[in-house]
Amino acid sequence: MISSAYHNTGTPATGQGAPGKRPAQSPVSAQRDGVTRRPGRRDTVRRITTVLLIPLAFCVLIMAASAVDVNNSSMSTTTAGTNLTQAVTTTSSSGSSGSYTGVSQVTTSTTTAATGSSTGSGLSVTKTTLDPEVLMPGDSGTLTIVVSNSGNTAVDYTRATLAGSSVTTMDSTQYASGGSISPGSTMQFIFPIQAGTRVGVQYPEFVLNLDSNTLRYPVAVKVSDTNLAVSVASQPDAYVQGFKDSIVLSIGNPRQNSVNGIQIIPSGDGSTISPGSIFIGALASNSEISKTFSVTPSREGNVTFQVSFQNGLNVHTASLTIPVTFSEDKTQADLLISDTVITQSAGVTHITGNVNNAGLKDANGVVVTTGGTGTPVDPYKQAVIGSLAANDFSSFEVTFTDRTNSASVPLVISYKDANGNSLTRTVTVDIKSSTSNMTAGNGGAPSGSAPSGAMSPPGQRNGIVGTLTGLALPIVAVLVVIGGAALYIRRRKR
Repeated sequence: MISSAYHNTGTPATGQGAPGKRPAQSPVSAQRDGVTRRPGRRDTVRRITTVLLIPLAFCVLIMAASAVDVNNSSMSTTTAGTNLTQAVTTTSSSGSSGSYTGVSQVTTSTTTAATGSSTGSGLSVTKTTLDPEVLMPGDSGTLTIVVSNSGNTAVDYTRATLAGSSVTTMDSTQYASGGSISPGSTMQFIFPIQAGTRVGVQYPEFVLNLDSNTLRYPVAVKVSDTNLAVSVASQPDAYVQGFKDSIVLSIGNPRQNSVNGIQIIPSGDGSTISPGSIFIGALASNSEISKTFSVTPSREGNVTFQVSFQNGLNVHTASLTIPVTFSEDKTQADLLISDTVITQSAGVTHITGNVNNAGLKDANGVVVTTGGTGTPVDPYKQAVIGSLAANDFSSFEVTFTDRTNSASVPLVISYKDANGNSLTRTVTVDIKSSTSNMTAGNGGAPSGSAPSGAMSPPGQRNGIVGTLTGLALPIVAVLVVIGGAALYIRRRKR
């Protein structure tokens, strides 16, 4: 008796069917261990999972490509920002040759010294002071030298002098009679001095003659010919005869010491300048200040600004001359009339349209009215628009009568610039046609449309990756439906 249809080796038994062949099985069932089984839930899940893996893998590839693209964009932006930060840091750490170096250039006028003591006398120079701190060539100043006696006995001196460089003393006899310095006390030796023409650090020598020896001490005196820096911070692009405009002066002090009594006095050949003078006062080392003057030229010429200041008690001047030549100001407001519509009723003509500012500056106090043979009448004798910014426009409406029945009427536009100068512009309008359009053409883009070549907003994806990302979900849905249908048909066939 045959106990099983199969041996453990998988070889078919010889008791059933043809020798050497496996018994036939139903397409929807299998015989295993004598029991006929149908495909279970596990087989169905395995088939469905296999069908879904393909679209899911496709989705993963698309998302990975999108992530790589986003990371590349972020890295590019981060790199650009880093480069910009490095550029700004480099610019901040660098300096031009003409810039002030700040506190590092400032020197004190007081020097404390422990050298120069005379042997066995206990005398030493402990302090020197120069007023002003830095002299200009030819300047006079005051040099104060403090001598201390650290000994226990008084020390007598016979004479005190200062000599030995281009800086000379203006009174060499004031300490010729000698004197005495008590123990534990100090004495000031004050010398009026004058700088020569040599610039740099000079070392006049202080000499104190004692009974048995001499105290010598070289004193550092700075002489600099650096003057105040006077420059134009702002001026008109063009000067127009009879038109008021502004000039802004910048006064800088590049010296190593402060100056005082600064005053600016302007003068002009054929120009009216206001104010007539400006007093600034003191100006610290390595600092600057700006002042504004109004200039109204009546003819071409020069405008000169003379800056006077004091270095101690010494008066110095610096000046700046600006040439004034007339030319056309291409940055002023430029008002035009466009889109005019003309209607007539009961002998009164109505004109409506737009006033356009095609210039680079704002126009203030804009008013539109009619001129020539056109007599303004109510209700719109004139159109008051007010301020009109550059590249802006405003509508207007005027009414007038014309007994001569002229074929055209001049529209007069009056306005003021930023300095209060009054200007006018006249535009002739043909009133015989019902509609008169003064505009040559409108090249602007439609309202709300994006300019040509504009970049996509942040986060918007372009190209093949963005397209595939947008189609990912529909593709997955279609593949799932196809896979499900294929599985259903396959099971029906079985």
